Amino acid sequence: MINISRRKRFLNWVIDTTICLIAFIGIVRLLYVSSFLSQTEIRQLKYLFLFFNFLYYLLFECLLQIPLSKFITKSTVVDQSGNKPTIKQLALRTVIRFIPLEPLFILFSEDKSTLHDLLSKTKTINS
Repeated sequence: MINISRRKRFLNWVIDTTICLIAFIGIVRLLYVSSFLSQTEIRQLKYLFLFFNFLYYLLFECLLQIPLSKFITKSTVVDQSGNKPTIKQLALRTVIRFIPLEPLFILFSEDKSTLHDLLSKTKTINS
């Protein structure tokens, strides 16, 4: 099993982030009708976006077993033996994604693994 390329990983990240951002902006526009937000409200929205992003990965990875980006790029997450990962592994992947600078780990990994792959003992491979 060979990990997907750094380019495909980046594409997955861009797709997932874009989907989350578009959905989040839509929700915020429904909730906040006024066009002027205070600094406190803006700060709260940043935290709300992080929580929304967390829920996105948790929902798509744990319940549906595949985020939209991986469906689009025809990649999948497996455990180190090539089997379907456990809910615990997928939940751990989701939590680890929010460690600051976690995405930079891939730059130093010879096998193109991310920190969330390494610590959850999973791999992202081509389907």
